[in-house]
Amino acid sequence: MTGYALKVAAVLWVIWGLVHAFAGGIILSSTATGGFQAVGDAVDPAAVVNDYHPVVGAVLNQHGWNLLWVGVATVIGAVFIWRENNTAIWVTAMIGGLFDVGYFMFLDLGGFVHFFPGKLMTLVSASAVILSGPVWFVRRGKCVDPVSRSALKRRYLTPTCPSRPRVVLSRLFSSSNSPSRFISGGINPAYFL
Repeated sequence: MTGYALKVAAVLWVIWGLVHAFAGGIILSSTATGGFQAVGDAVDPAAVVNDYHPVVGAVLNQHGWNLLWVGVATVIGAVFIWRENNTAIWVTAMIGGLFDVGYFMFLDLGGFVHFFPGKLMTLVSASAVILSGPVWFVRRGKCVDPVSRSALKRRYLTPTCPSRPRVVLSRLFSSSNSPSRFISGGINPAYFL
């Protein structure tokens, strides 16, 4: 069940990412007027026609660049979510989800965008976070996901656990493992894996 939720969330993130990367490309290739018309598609296009100062175009291009890299990053994150990577779940939610919060607050609630693609993409990102969030909470205490664990075995690596360093430090500074013993090579390097 959780694997299915992650697959659906990954597909949603791919859709969201591609739409945002495409929108970023449109804004980067447009004039300031064209960029504003593309972003605020519910506003009368004649209302935003103006001879804007170049700094306005630069700020709009920065927004286009941000749309582009966020879109690409969420598509990459979606690939790792499809592979059930816990880190990708929350990193993609942080990047795409928080990026869309600003869009929701200032454009969706302001009434400056149509349902498609604007408000629909907000629903897509919220759905992806809602589907993958509970899976992350259930799996967050595990060292490595099953898919990642098999990938690590293929590469002859040992999976690591986030709680392991605390154990290592307690072993390192116990009476049986003095710092001089550590320096002389008396501690098994496997403690760090």
